[in-house]
Amino acid sequence: MTVTMAGKTWEPPRPGAWEIELTHFPKPLTTFVSEFFGDHFVRGFAEGTRMYGILLSHLDFAIVNGFMYNAPRPVGAPLDAKGPPPKPIFKLLTWLHPEIRGRIRTSKEALQKRAWLADLAHWDESIKPQAIREHLAIQNEDPAKLDDATLAAHLGRARKNSENGTYRHGRFTMTACLPVGDYLAHAKEWTGMEIHSLLRPVKGYSAVSNGVCANETAALADAIRNDPRGESMLDGPPAEVLVRLRGEPGRIGELSRAWLDQVSYRIVTGYDLSDHYALEMPHTLVNGLRADVRVKPSREAREAIEQDVAKIRDAVPDAHRAAFDTLLADARSVYRLREERDHYNDGWATGLTRRALQEIGKRAADAGRLSSPELVIDASYAEALALLGGKNPPSSDVLRERAEWRKTDPAHVPQRLGLPPSGPPPPEWLPPHAARVARAMDLFLFGLFAPSEKESTGEIVRGIPVSAGVYEGPARVVLGPDDFSAVKQGDVLVARSTSPYFNVLLPLLGGIVTDRGGSLSHAAIVAREYGIPAVVGTKTATTSLPTGSRVRVDGGAGEVRLVA
Repeated sequence: MTVTMAGKTWEPPRPGAWEIELTHFPKPLTTFVSEFFGDHFVRGFAEGTRMYGILLSHLDFAIVNGFMYNAPRPVGAPLDAKGPPPKPIFKLLTWLHPEIRGRIRTSKEALQKRAWLADLAHWDESIKPQAIREHLAIQNEDPAKLDDATLAAHLGRARKNSENGTYRHGRFTMTACLPVGDYLAHAKEWTGMEIHSLLRPVKGYSAVSNGVCANETAALADAIRNDPRGESMLDGPPAEVLVRLRGEPGRIGELSRAWLDQVSYRIVTGYDLSDHYALEMPHTLVNGLRADVRVKPSREAREAIEQDVAKIRDAVPDAHRAAFDTLLADARSVYRLREERDHYNDGWATGLTRRALQEIGKRAADAGRLSSPELVIDASYAEALALLGGKNPPSSDVLRERAEWRKTDPAHVPQRLGLPPSGPPPPEWLPPHAARVARAMDLFLFGLFAPSEKESTGEIVRGIPVSAGVYEGPARVVLGPDDFSAVKQGDVLVARSTSPYFNVLLPLLGGIVTDRGGSLSHAAIVAREYGIPAVVGTKTATTSLPTGSRVRVDGGAGEVRLVA
């Protein structure tokens, strides 16, 4: 079925139930990223589902008028399937369909071996160190010092690095999600508690959520705090402060360089090339460091968390407590992987690709091939190479038109295309071990995406209580990269959603409120780890809490009150 909206024609790219993907890409993608994202993410994601015997083969991705859409592809289902077949036919497929039978067998083996633990070790010992080496190899090349031919080759390596990062992000999705969902599904069944309460025991097990280089930041802040010059070292224009810190002699210079090498080129404001990396926002880096120098972030005592664990465990029937202990231990082990697969993959790679494109844009503008260097961000890979002096470079008008389209409000475009959505087969149709995997993934996805069902009023915005505490301060609505510079110490961040890269703002924030996401959204994770009162999944926060208004965030009750 074809739809006309926002002046464009919209039709499903292939048979299936297509839904717009706004969690990671709330705006149209840049052409450069749209050329490779789907293929490489799907390749990794499909490997992960196969490894654990999950009956979802993969999520199919497609770009429609610049917006990202996805459609679930169950194992063995035709593209035009309108939902699972009747129970008798489905049961027959579990016995006769070779791939479905194989996945059911694999799910049993994965659960028995707790396969995620070996995969986590593979990540720690091989994948993550290799990714860091690849990022640093590109980062250590200064695009401004390369001739045109070498810069073109550099962009090619940066693009390949982004492809690899996207693949790894998809590949480790199931490893990060399945054990957490398995713990939640069992604990919820045994205790009847809500997801946000059951997630409290994993607080403190995702250090990367406190900052991608929390240890380096803390060490630098401590050294500045104990230096006779103290916080005055951070006075002056932020960009100059960073240059000065990098050039400092002795230990402070050493710590500054270690810190900046880790944070400078990671994308901060989203997932696309149109987003900014940290070094483009020096005020944010310096303000965050200044906040850490003034006050060490308060961390909730481990004893208090373990007391809550004991309460949950007491609610578990005696016969299941040993299993509860194992499930919780595994969830804690993999919990950090959810954020690490962002920070050590596409987040860093995207920032390095953006840096390379910026140098091409500068040269193209200097040569008169572009009216503004920023327009290069909307070029395809081939077009970017052409702007370096190749044949048929894109016009500034074409690139400007793409940039303008990327400002389109997603509320004005179709949220679904093609067939109506339908759920997977009920877990009870499956053998016990396959049913367990299905329940784990269902509950994880619910915790990731499901907003609050509570209704808000004129003065009270209600959502999911994900990080306890009460804080009152000024609301700061952040809808895009340009809004980051306005965030000040003590603000309450109000956003549609957050990415893992928002953690550069954490030292400044007094509270977090989002429209989208559930108890397992990125905003919920970082708020719990950093001890910031937070309410997520409100649906209306960005339209109900104006910037500058005074709000009171009650992260225990899941309410945000408009005070003034």
